[in-house]
Amino acid sequence: MDDQGVVTLGASYSRGGAGGTYQAADVLYYASGGYYVALTLYQLWPVTVEGKSSTLVWRGDMISAASLGTLHGVERLGSESLMMKNITKAVTLFRRDTSGGR
Repeated sequence: MDDQGVVTLGASYSRGGAGGTYQAADVLYYASGGYYVALTLYQLWPVTVEGKSSTLVWRGDMISAASLGTLHGVERLGSESLMMKNITKAVTLFRRDTSGGR
């Protein structure tokens, strides 16, 4: 039996800004035989589209994992595809939760 420890830490930060803007960040840190970090940054701006109040959302996702740098070909495409599916799912849930899924 391997007695290797595992640590997972997560944190979120958000703040409102001038003019109704909003910023947020989510970070996940995972240590188990290596160190892995996932960081998601959000910036939201109030905008008017065709006379309706709306929100423009910018989202940036960053991931750090030692194994990603060594992937090539099909393995790299598979990892990218999985990350895109996870982002698409998160965006869909965000739109649903904010009634933006119209």
